[in-house]
This record gives sequence, structure tokens and C-alpha cells, in this order.
Amino acid sequence: MSGNRPCLRVCTAASCRSRGGETLRQSCAELMATAALQVKGVGCLGPCSDGPLLALDVGSSGHLFGLGVLANGADIHNGNTPGALEAS
Repeated sequence: MSGNRPCLRVCTAASCRSRGGETLRQSCAELMATAALQVKGVGCLGPCSDGPLLALDVGSSGHLFGLGVLANGADIHNGNTPGALEAS
């Protein structure tokens, strides 16, 4: 986790990269350039078949999101994350 600053980690490992992970990281970084949310590319986050994967770390809690969860309308800002995978 990144201390008190919220962090969005985007998997850019091989499987997620082949599914658009690096493009997703770049887009998120551009969108969040002026926000208090740090965006960074990271290695494998786990369930590659759900990629590209995003992990949102806020304080001491973290949540893992796969493409299927985001495609089904998860609302990250309001904590409405149906089907989200808990980060360990």
C-alpha cells in the first residue's frame, strides 16, 4: 500500500498487458494526473483470467477489480463493487 495516499495499481504483466493493461494504466494516469490518486503499473496481481486487473488501495484496505467487474458497472468511488475480489 502507499501510506495514506490512495493508489490505483494496474497490472502490466504479460497476460494483462496482452489484454490492454498498459493502455489502461496510461489512460488512468492521464485522467488522474491532477488528482490525489497515484496510478502505477505493477507486476502480476493474481487471477490473470480476469485481467486486466486493477487494485485500489486506500489507507490500510485494498480491493482488486477485474475486467468483468468493471464491465458490469462497479462504482469504485462509492464502494459499490459487486463481485470485487478482495486483495490479500
